[in-house]
Amino acid sequence: MKPIIHNKPEWLCETIALLYISRQRDEMVELMINLIGEREWDVREFMTRHEQLHKKYTNAFNKNRVSSEHDEFFFEEIPLVDYLVLTVMYLNNRDWVYDIDSTDVDEIRNAMKESYRFITDSMSNGSACCELEEYLDSSDGLNAIYNNPKEYLFAFNEIIRNNVPAMENAWDEVRTEAQGFVALSWNNSDEFYKKSNIDMKAPIKHVYPQLSIYTNAFIINETYYYGLFNADIRPEEERLDEKERIVETCKAIGDATRAEILLLLSERPWYNRELAAKLNLTPATVMHHIDVLLACGIAKMTTCDDNQKRIYYTIDSNHAKWLTTALDRMFSKQV
Repeated sequence: MKPIIHNKPEWLCETIALLYISRQRDEMVELMINLIGEREWDVREFMTRHEQLHKKYTNAFNKNRVSSEHDEFFFEEIPLVDYLVLTVMYLNNRDWVYDIDSTDVDEIRNAMKESYRFITDSMSNGSACCELEEYLDSSDGLNAIYNNPKEYLFAFNEIIRNNVPAMENAWDEVRTEAQGFVALSWNNSDEFYKKSNIDMKAPIKHVYPQLSIYTNAFIINETYYYGLFNADIRPEEERLDEKERIVETCKAIGDATRAEILLLLSERPWYNRELAAKLNLTPATVMHHIDVLLACGIAKMTTCDDNQKRIYYTIDSNHAKWLTTALDRMFSKQV
């Protein structure tokens, strides 16, 4: 099954993201720049050149934003980790936006635990690595939601629904400029699998661009969300220099821990906590190494039929074959 490649953001994810980012834009922009990590090219210069598009987008959203008495709690008092937990919960349970009353409280709490585990599995900075019950002791905001989920989520639902038009209007204002980045990503499913870091076996049904969180990429519930600035969109002659790609990949796999991770990934797909337990490392440490392997292209994200709500990682066999061929070609010239 080939995924549907969309050319505009998915309304629920983008609205939830804009609600938070537009209130704390400067801090979030700095975080998004740092999330890219180190590259051979100047990330900060690139972001500075293009961040006016993001600023125009968030300003347009704020112009039509519908305020709520609960804004301060959701978008200022609770930290980013807590808000990400809420976001993942909703992307896995989209019907909640319209019908939270009929949802059992225990079901909501179990979804919160699952979402928290997804977030901690995906983080490489170690800011959250315990179980939800332990984390709640240090998080007043998420603890309040956990204890009274329907009251808080009912209020959150109203905020989301009221601000979908603001998100759509903001996208309309920047559509022409943003489409240039969308076009440079991928136009069909074949391009998507060729140019993204997603394994072809991953059951992806939809692919959506994001301008709100423009440097991130993730899979949730058979949907792939990618930041418009996440892909390396330099001219092809700059991106595909073979010697640079060889050096970048060799640097990545030259680390003993990353080499060990690659050996495991060559056997089967693994998820973060599995690798952490196997290697006796923290999930945050493993995620740091995974990020490096994803960045150079030797690893890819995928999912598992048994658990579609967890991201797995696997080796990119095509990249591994290319590296073998490229090294052979390089050294055969010296013989």
